[in-house]
Amino acid sequence: MGVASGKCVIIINGRRSQELAYAMELDVTPKHGHYGFLHGAVDILHRAQRAPQVELDLGDQGTIGIAVLQVSPFGLALISIRTG
Repeated sequence: MGVASGKCVIIINGRRSQELAYAMELDVTPKHGHYGFLHGAVDILHRAQRAPQVELDLGDQGTIGIAVLQVSPFGLALISIRTG
């Protein structure tokens, strides 16, 4: 199992927003959850937490769907990667 990290653009309800930093697991299996972290502006992360559709544009690695599970007051968010 590996970890990927870098910069991404968050897409909330189909609208591109700002660039964030991410770190997440690379291996996805249906039996286990797939999680990661985002770091950025708290207001953007809270908006993403309430939104029904959230994606991350990882550039050359494509776009993935996520759910924002928890946001800290310091701009760190726990995310779940959608696998289907």
